[in-house]
Parts: sequence; C-alpha cells; structure tokens
Amino acid sequence: DNPSAALWRGIALADAQRWAEAREELERGQPAVDGLPPSWRTRFHLALAETALNLNDIVVADQASMAAASAASPEQRGQAALLAARIQAARGDGAGALVAFDALTRSRSEPVAVRASLEAVRTRRMLGQITPEAAAEVLDGLRFRWRGDELELQAVATLAEAYVEMNRQREALLVMQ
Repeated sequence: DNPSAALWRGIALADAQRWAEAREELERGQPAVDGLPPSWRTRFHLALAETALNLNDIVVADQASMAAASAASPEQRGQAALLAARIQAARGDGAGALVAFDALTRSRSEPVAVRASLEAVRTRRMLGQITPEAAAEVLDGLRFRWRGDELELQAVATLAEAYVEMNRQREALLVMQ
C-alpha cells in the first residue's frame, strides 16, 4: 500500500506496456511524487503521460507531459517535447505535430531524435505527404541507427508496411525476419 512502491510498480508495468495496470499504479503513487527529487518526479510524469497516451486519455497525457516539460535535464525535456508532439498528433493536429517532430529530429539526444524521425514518417504517411519509397528510405536508415529495443521493432514494422504498399512482399518479410 506504499505510494512510493506503487510508482515503481507503475514504471515497471509501463516498461512492459501493460498500460491499464501501469496507470493504476502510477495514479496510486501520486501522493509520493512531490517528495522526490526533480529528475525522478519528471521520470514518473513521463511514464504517466506515455501510459495515458497509449490508453487514449489525451487530457491526462497532456497534463503529465506539461508537468514533465520543466525537467532539469535536456534528455528529459526532449522526451517531454516528443510526448507533447505525439499528443498533438493524437488530437488530430498532424501538421503542428510534424513541425515539432522535425525540430526534434535534430536533438542531441539520440533516442529522442530517432523516435521523432519515426513519428514524423508515421505522421507524413497518415497525412499522405510521403511516398512509400521515401518512407522506406528513411526507415531503412533508422533501423540501423537505433538497435535493440521496442523503437527498432516499431521502425522495422513501419518499414515492412511501406514495402507491402510498394508490392515488395519479399523485402517486407525479410525485414521482419
């Protein structure tokens, strides 16, 4: 029943992409957040924003993202800006989100820059602003730029979708392998 323990359970569940359980634990731990150092407070706000966004609760995601935006570290500020852009895209403002994603692709933080590049390609595809060939070119570079976690898998899956759109099923299957 310890609120601090709930925060850590929430982080672990968010990392496992068990969004509903993560949100429950992160909300249960909110009374303990104010007593934490700023960097840890930001980490929990970022986890709540990501969790809420994945549960399509844009209001909570936006509030948590704004709370994280004043982070002390440049890395966390970049993560908060990326989440804010993803929230903007989820609200239906793809053009505004693209401006933010494009700016974030030049981030000094490699995880933020790569994620922003992937999100920019996804948003452009959704808006019909990029051909499958151009998307595949960007995504092919991303899969070698970032390796070893969920971000790589998302880039590869999006690349496979682009290959399928180009009727290149063999390449789609090879890249997914």
